[in-house]
Amino acid sequence: MFRSFVASIALLLLAACGGGGGGSGVRAGFLTADARGLTSNGASGAEAPGAGAATAADGIERAIEEADLYRLNGDRLYLVNSWRGFVVVDLAAPALLGRLAMTGIPQEMFLKGAHAYVLLSTFDGGTQVLDVSVATPATPSLVATFSLAGTYRTSRLVGDVLYVLTDSALSSFTAAGDLAAVSTLPIPGGAWFAHATDAFFFVAASDGFGDTRVTLVDISNLAGSMSLRGSMTFPGYLSDEFKLHFGAGMLRVVTHDWVDGGLSRLFLVDVSSPDTPITRGTLDLARGEQLFATRFTEEAAFLVTFERVDPLWVVDLRDPDAPVVSGFLTVPGWSTHLVALPGRLVALGLDPSDWHATASLYDVSDPTLPTMSSRVDFGAGWSSAFYDVKGFGVFEPEGLVLIPFSGETNELAVLSLTPTTLALRGSIAAEGTVVRGFPHARGLCTISTEEVVVANPTTLAPTGRVTVAQNVPDVLRLPDGTIVEAIRRSAGCRVGGVDLPIGFASMVPFGTSVAVTGWDGAGQAVYVIDFSTAPATVSARLDAGQSSYAYGNDGRDALAPNGIGIWGGFGASASVLSSDGRLAVHAAPAGVPGLSVGTGDVTDGFVVIDIGGARVETTVAIRGGYSTGFVADGADLVFTYGSFAGDDRAGRPLMLHDLVRVHLAAHTMAPVLNVPGYVVAADAGIVYTIEETWGSGWAFESHVVASDVTGSTALALDRLPLPPGSYDTRAAGHTLYVTTYGAFATGGIGSGPTVGSGGGGSPSPGGVPNSASAEIATIRLSASLSFGPSIVYDTDFASLLLPEDGGALVVRNGVTVDRWDVSGPVASLAWSSDAGTWPESARSDTLPGTYLLALGYGGWVNAP
Repeated sequence: MFRSFVASIALLLLAACGGGGGGSGVRAGFLTADARGLTSNGASGAEAPGAGAATAADGIERAIEEADLYRLNGDRLYLVNSWRGFVVVDLAAPALLGRLAMTGIPQEMFLKGAHAYVLLSTFDGGTQVLDVSVATPATPSLVATFSLAGTYRTSRLVGDVLYVLTDSALSSFTAAGDLAAVSTLPIPGGAWFAHATDAFFFVAASDGFGDTRVTLVDISNLAGSMSLRGSMTFPGYLSDEFKLHFGAGMLRVVTHDWVDGGLSRLFLVDVSSPDTPITRGTLDLARGEQLFATRFTEEAAFLVTFERVDPLWVVDLRDPDAPVVSGFLTVPGWSTHLVALPGRLVALGLDPSDWHATASLYDVSDPTLPTMSSRVDFGAGWSSAFYDVKGFGVFEPEGLVLIPFSGETNELAVLSLTPTTLALRGSIAAEGTVVRGFPHARGLCTISTEEVVVANPTTLAPTGRVTVAQNVPDVLRLPDGTIVEAIRRSAGCRVGGVDLPIGFASMVPFGTSVAVTGWDGAGQAVYVIDFSTAPATVSARLDAGQSSYAYGNDGRDALAPNGIGIWGGFGASASVLSSDGRLAVHAAPAGVPGLSVGTGDVTDGFVVIDIGGARVETTVAIRGGYSTGFVADGADLVFTYGSFAGDDRAGRPLMLHDLVRVHLAAHTMAPVLNVPGYVVAADAGIVYTIEETWGSGWAFESHVVASDVTGSTALALDRLPLPPGSYDTRAAGHTLYVTTYGAFATGGIGSGPTVGSGGGGSPSPGGVPNSASAEIATIRLSASLSFGPSIVYDTDFASLLLPEDGGALVVRNGVTVDRWDVSGPVASLAWSSDAGTWPESARSDTLPGTYLLALGYGGWVNAP
């Protein structure tokens, strides 16, 4: 008898609202119906919603659709990409057909007629609903934007009404064409998870005291108006939306809390009187266990817990007053998600004994004796479907289970599904993290964060790839106008269309060649690409040494005997280019004899690459110390290295900083000189360093020092104090930029206008603290140091992007690039440009006043 109801579980569960993961298993619409749910015709004076909840499926009013990352219309794939916005792909070609950029993080979407409704999270924590016209798929256009308060939680398209839930309110929109707002209803106690029927939104949230409140929102009105009905509070918390479900006339709620070492509770709630819901039946189970996957059918619940034992529980729900455990199965590990099929469960999970991802098929045709039919072990790795369960694709008609998996590579695992077996057929590799897979007339389709792959359904060999987004950390223009993009890939990188077997770190142009630095299994490497030929020619691997303690070190170095201390190499580049095309790469050299300073073992140094000759030319080994700063001065490499010099009388460490000038072409060094701190700029006979001296206790004071180094000893010509907390000291030409935060923005170290509410500043240090967020001060470098104007942001977060002599690019609030002119007595804002995302790098372009901004997964843009 109970066996018969389990065997009759309908396929509609593949997309059951609030029941999830089958959402990706129904193609081209993800439609479900409220087959036995709360029904209402929405007419005035009609029977109250829920009154016929226990009747058969003869009162279906409106279809219910969940949002997802993609929708299909024939050969057209519409999808939202967290990096590049709204994208249209032609699967027949396959090719990128259209794109619409968006500011924010697109979460999900619906497709209805000639409109796509996109749910987007804004960078300030809000939610937006975007109405996008796809009447012309090649040029999707924004019709309207609706801003909602609060973090996006979930949404449903119920008939012609779109409902969007944030953490504070439920909003409704008519969606029969152009989107139109209807109303917004605040949810008492907020919202975490929700389950929807065609008449109700059941909204759950923790009350902050270990209990969960479930609120009933009446959505039965066909025009979109809503009203609050009753609510109930349950002990424990909900960990996901699958713990909330309506079926067979009952609201089902599963909570978990940590009493008794972990306790899961099931509640069956009668909501036929929605203003006064009543708990009918309860069941405590799995004491001492943690609750994981949950799945409901009309007459059963399946739960997976894990702690001391690892059972799959089968609960008979047919008697709403007395739910009872009918059977359980001890299984290894736990399941993060379950999809129900007639008499079977397909599970995605993890085995903590070796942290392998797994997929399992369970036979539950006999609820008193569930068994495991098959288990697939994917090996060490993880799946994006662990937290985004709509990525767990179960396609029973095609006999397929498609699961994103990330191990040594990113791929879509393809499994064959029969009534009794689940077996791995193979996989489809993709760049980026795989998030969805689905069968289509054109083949098996894989969606990742970076591309769409179409593969032969039999051989799984890719038949087409469409790039949707790619990680661009740098971009430059060659003298002939050719744009060279650097693209990070899952294995190696691609620069100017050339694939290289290293993880990208930087690229440096010289003439028609580009030196690319990065890392592989053997250490740091450089490849030189010559773009003067077609196709471009690539050098052999050039060994650029190994990492050292000081590589990228931003830790505090100690003080020299004369009381001078520094922050070692903070903000320093990993390499510098001389005027004659020699690239000095910071690393401990090995294998190529060259110059050497200090005594003892090689602990740090430089590898010098002749870009024109595409060869390692020489090395500079530092023994018994570490580079604390390095710059190029014409054809020379100038660096400081520090070595421990004991402790002062207070037990505070001291460091000796020595300056080395290397004539790269001649492979010679000038005499080593002790200097005050680490070098940040050099101009022939004058070097500019940052020194730090111990103050009271372990506090320290920073100064910029100009020193004459033409003699046998360094002579300090001038010094300027910096405020505490100064960092990111970067020089360009004769302008040194110093960033501080908070206390010294107005009345601080520079003078100039502010962005926000503040005014100008004092031209001397030590000003009175104010409310400013950031100040980027300038110092004019010469034998006599002087403060230039400051760029001050009173209320915005800001950081230096690109320093130039007399001007700079600054990133404000992560997405806006400001160009400042600091050549005069006051800093002036030349222009602002919204980049849409945080730029990873910037370069001056060949057109005066313009720049190339690399935006990572946002691609690259010209600015302004």
